[in-house]
Amino acid sequence: MPVPHTITTAVTDGAGNWVAGGQLEFFLSQNDAVSWTTPAAPSVTPLCSAFGGGTLLLGGASTSVSGQAGWAYSTNGGTSWTSGNTLSNGEALIGAVTWDGAQFVALAGSAAGTVPSLYTSPNGIAWTFVGTLQTTSTEPAGIAHGSGVYVVGTNGGTVRVAATLAALLTAGDTSLGTGGAAVASLAFGNNTFVGVDSAGHAVSSKTAGASWALENPLFGTAAIAGICYVGGATHKFCAVGANGLISTRTGG
Repeated sequence: MPVPHTITTAVTDGAGNWVAGGQLEFFLSQNDAVSWTTPAAPSVTPLCSAFGGGTLLLGGASTSVSGQAGWAYSTNGGTSWTSGNTLSNGEALIGAVTWDGAQFVALAGSAAGTVPSLYTSPNGIAWTFVGTLQTTSTEPAGIAHGSGVYVVGTNGGTVRVAATLAALLTAGDTSLGTGGAAVASLAFGNNTFVGVDSAGHAVSSKTAGASWALENPLFGTAAIAGICYVGGATHKFCAVGANGLISTRTGG
């Protein structure tokens, strides 16, 4: 998928339907990423994505209401989308989102890399404010759920790990050992968390976020913008970045 701009996020429903997007692009594949189309984009500049409960969800900034967070959801494999905007506290964007098995959990804030507000939604339609993550020298920048814990990445190259959303609000930072590069995205699959960052690093944890291992670079030193779990027999993860770069790796 060679394009002139950064692809910030990609997601699949595991049934052959894929969505990928960025600031100026929106792509859809309904044949398991063999070929892509460029349909009319929903009213959101996508920064993050997730799948759960039969719903594909994009989060980011609204393109229909200036200065407000936006999101779009599809329950038919990306064929059609319903868009929403304006969270209860008026945040400007949704910077990260995950599915925890029962609901979507999103981080929202005033700007990219500053997303301390925590929201939940059972279906991507209406959102409930949970609380504000503590402010430290790093700001939340990615979220994933698995193995009974939530993991939040930060723009300082650290992660915060907690078993509940209430505990996540006050969780402390643990270094990933990547030199402080901003975590761009996190994903979970096959009992493994994988995180990617702005300096091209990939890290993984098979210990519910307690310890992390540095993986081989996916795009050299080029920034990685997003990662998702693909699944399948080989338990692949898919990362996306600048100029439409896509890389897959086997996890677990």
